[in-house]
Amino acid sequence: MLKIWALKDRQEQDLPCLGALRPVEDAASRRTCLKKRVEVDTMGSYIKEIITPLYGREPLRDLERRDPNWSFQRGNCLGVLCTRTKRPAIGYVTRISGVHRFCLPVYDAEAFPSAFYHITGYMVTEDRYVAVARRNTLFWVLLGLAAGAVFVGTYLTIQYGPQGAWEELSGFFTQLWGRWMGW
Repeated sequence: MLKIWALKDRQEQDLPCLGALRPVEDAASRRTCLKKRVEVDTMGSYIKEIITPLYGREPLRDLERRDPNWSFQRGNCLGVLCTRTKRPAIGYVTRISGVHRFCLPVYDAEAFPSAFYHITGYMVTEDRYVAVARRNTLFWVLLGLAAGAVFVGTYLTIQYGPQGAWEELSGFFTQLWGRWMGW
């Protein structure tokens, strides 16, 4: 299950509120978890979690057919919710559960390249929607390959020195190319 962290209390003061999340009546949905660190004066802190619906494209197209004021067009996307990122937020959407107010940071949709992020679903506000993204598998594969290359380069440099490492690597790739081409 995807987990999205809300902003801490009073951390949203510098950001504009983009709307409040609402459920879609009679729509099939998956679930996602919203988390928030709640600070209690003189008592410490705890983490509050709630489960909220995450809709696919088909329920939003049905909502578009039923409600003439609501549109599932790309221009109506407020932005992207993501698990955790270092990007600056453009605003926030709210979700209220009991006495807790979850302020979820919304990021610019253009800043999430499709090679590294995958849209897993959507959440609905009054008249617009936000996309929910997670890291794509390709990102983790490329990260693993890069870590492996750094490890091999470091090992060869320690074992043979910088000049010997280049000679070993060039010899390895020459043999690999020769086998692949059938020489």
